[in-house]
Amino acid sequence: MKQHITSEQVDELTSKGKEGLRKWWHPTEGDWYIESDEPEILCHIECCEDDVNEAEAECLPLLSIGQMIEFLELNKGRRNGWWDFLFMSYDETDSVFPKEYDKELVDQLWEAVREVLERKYSS
Repeated sequence: MKQHITSEQVDELTSKGKEGLRKWWHPTEGDWYIESDEPEILCHIECCEDDVNEAEAECLPLLSIGQMIEFLELNKGRRNGWWDFLFMSYDETDSVFPKEYDKELVDQLWEAVREVLERKYSS
């Protein structure tokens, strides 16, 4: 199972979406990221403050499943439908049932995160 988004997925964001992602992200030990000017180079924050400071400047995170859930909770909240959008379906009688999955969880979460980033930071 995939645990993080890819650099290609980060590249799907508009420049404003990328800036919003950069503003929200607070690099911590264990995070994976790419440098904005060299997205093909994958970087990892080991443990030192220099790594964190470098990452904050011009880098974009390869968000984990947990980071995306945290982002959605802070920016959308379960009451605003992100949980149902990802995991629940409704039939013609409005009965609720779990969705069938054709994508990995990380990819489904990314779709919701990307939507929030683009809408929130597009203005």
